[in-house]
Amino acid sequence: MTIGYQSQGSTVNARQSFFGGKSKDALVDAGYGALPTGWSHVDVGTVACVSVLADGAHATEPLRGWEDTLPGRVIAVMMRVNLSGTPTAAFCLVGRALDGALCLECGTDGKVRIIKLGTSPNRWSGRTAVSGWSASALPMTGTTLAHLAFMTDALTLGSNHLWASILIGATQQLSLDVGTVPASNYLLFCPNIDNVNAGISVRMTDCVGLGSTSSADAPHLVHWPIGKVAGQHPISDEVGWDEWTGYPDTTNAYTNWDDGAGNDGDTSYNSAATIGLQQRGLGQSAATLGISGDTVIAAESAAGQGPVANLVDRTVSGVGSKYAVNFICDLTASVGLADPGTTYAAKWVPMTRSSGSWTIADVDAVHFGLETGASSHDKEERCTMIQVHWCTYSATLPLTTTPSLPPTGQRRRATIIG
Repeated sequence: MTIGYQSQGSTVNARQSFFGGKSKDALVDAGYGALPTGWSHVDVGTVACVSVLADGAHATEPLRGWEDTLPGRVIAVMMRVNLSGTPTAAFCLVGRALDGALCLECGTDGKVRIIKLGTSPNRWSGRTAVSGWSASALPMTGTTLAHLAFMTDALTLGSNHLWASILIGATQQLSLDVGTVPASNYLLFCPNIDNVNAGISVRMTDCVGLGSTSSADAPHLVHWPIGKVAGQHPISDEVGWDEWTGYPDTTNAYTNWDDGAGNDGDTSYNSAATIGLQQRGLGQSAATLGISGDTVIAAESAAGQGPVANLVDRTVSGVGSKYAVNFICDLTASVGLADPGTTYAAKWVPMTRSSGSWTIADVDAVHFGLETGASSHDKEERCTMIQVHWCTYSATLPLTTTPSLPPTGQRRRATIIG
């Protein structure tokens, strides 16, 4: 099975295509920077979620589920989701504001269907339904979260055909040929389509974008993994690798950047300026994270690329002139980090294993941290949050319906809405 998450392989342009609500500032922790307008955090029962307001203040890039649905890929966007109440209007749950884009619509009863948008400036009102509604609905209010998977297969039926399937709670709802889609139809979570106001929040966690370029991995042939995301925090200082200064804790400096409930700005941080100073420690165990029996999902483009290092850091204004900081890990090569500027900013680093592939045993073994690393380095670096996010699975989805072309002379019927 070659199914994996998407990565573009460079620190600047990479995106891991998964995030989870495992801490209060999950999007920051997942390396996406500050929360976009309209995003907030809310717990549903004991599950920490990200709440996306579907009221005209929607998610924006780079909160992508997958890069595109161009020919040559089988992809899936998955999440566990809960609606905060009954929507006052249908809205876009997954998709992009692009003429003719393929999207997933959520109706006022919580059921979903596949649509294609109209043309600007009336993309939403001019949308076309290309499937019926799901038999099951997403949970509205309460503490239950349903797993939703939106899967598309651009390989099995050849060009000008895209087989799409929707599963809710691991039960197939829809499976059909939706025809062609526009190029670069990348998928966003709750995108803003014509400022539609649904009057609710969409609670989401374990959001994962997976894909494969192999026709042998089509979801009617292979049971796809149900992805989940866990954020691993540091729990120790490693002897010999504890050279940064901690504020306010100078003895157990890792506590200044463990931040299990969200980064705390300039209240606690680790700081260093001189060249060659290292700060590294062990992370939480797989058992603590609840993933001890899981399989690690590697990057779709590089099997050696697995978890993602996330941090929130800044440099001190007016102090020094040269900046150089590396992310360090005992299982990977060091990776240089860009200067975040003088205000705290989040970044993420794809972690490529020095040899072999990532396994769940690595969760217990990995040590990670930061290092100052340039000749004459003299700019003070402060880090207030660092962790590693793992994309794993223990359960899989059932097989979907085998794709088939319509009989000769018959065409799929579309319905114009609005």
